[in-house]
Amino acid sequence: MDNKSKAPTRRVVNTDDSDVWGRIEREAQDENYGADSLDILSQKPRKRKKKKKKRIRHTAIRRGKSDIDVRIRHQRSQKEQRVFMARVRAAAAFIAALILIAAVLFLTPLFDIKSISISGNTIVSADQASALIGGAKGTNLFLASKSGMENKLKTLKYIKDVSIKKSLFPPSVDITVSEYAPAGYVQAGSQFLILDKDLYIIDEAGDFDLNTLPCVTGMQIKKGETGSTLIPESEETGKAVRTFLNVMAQNNETANTVSADFGNMNNITVNYENRITVYCGTQIDLERKLQLLCAAVENENIGPEARGTIEFNDKGEAIYTP
Repeated sequence: MDNKSKAPTRRVVNTDDSDVWGRIEREAQDENYGADSLDILSQKPRKRKKKKKKRIRHTAIRRGKSDIDVRIRHQRSQKEQRVFMARVRAAAAFIAALILIAAVLFLTPLFDIKSISISGNTIVSADQASALIGGAKGTNLFLASKSGMENKLKTLKYIKDVSIKKSLFPPSVDITVSEYAPAGYVQAGSQFLILDKDLYIIDEAGDFDLNTLPCVTGMQIKKGETGSTLIPESEETGKAVRTFLNVMAQNNETANTVSADFGNMNNITVNYENRITVYCGTQIDLERKLQLLCAAVENENIGPEARGTIEFNDKGEAIYTP
């Protein structure tokens, strides 16, 4: 018989072995027999080791990047700390320099005021001004108060404004004053009030030489106190007086004009050097009339010793009568 036609052989377990039969029998009786195999089959297949290695490799890359970031942050922090310390040292050096400069400027006699000069004063004497601010000499230039010196000088009635300039080399103070310029005076009761061209009451006459100023008469005073502007009863009269004082001051004729009478506003009268009487008429065009008066008294045809009257007619023409 050919070998190819033989039936396949079957392996037979030796049943004589009691242990083998006992094991088979127990497995047959066990309800959970083969359950482990089924559980294993129902589970998802595990990932390949290759993918696991790949994940491990990515983790290693991330760890490497993290280490680089840590080093960069550390280097940046060190740089910021160095910059901060450099700024602290610079600030400390700057403060120390300021303290040194302040000590030189304020605590040494190097910048003590050596001299004080006053200019622009004609009525107020230098001695009067020095008596008020002389104490500033020898004090520190930077500690000397400008406003303090200004306020002291303005207590002098004739001083209108003060300008103070400090100089370092040599340490000195230059003071320029602006004074109220007396332009006339008016009698108020028993007092004589000195006025500037804007009717500001500079002072009471006192020892002032009134012969150098024109006397304003005929103006009724509503309010007049030293250190304030005079308020007349009539605004029309006040305006005319201002015009008169301004024109005389501009032409330097203040000292030559003896008086001006505004009691009759229809015929304002001016006395010039007690030798020429001027009839100005009304206050209409008064400024031009007074300018013509100033020009006429300097005219050679009239002469410095001429006496008579100058009268302005309705046309505003000046007519001189010896």
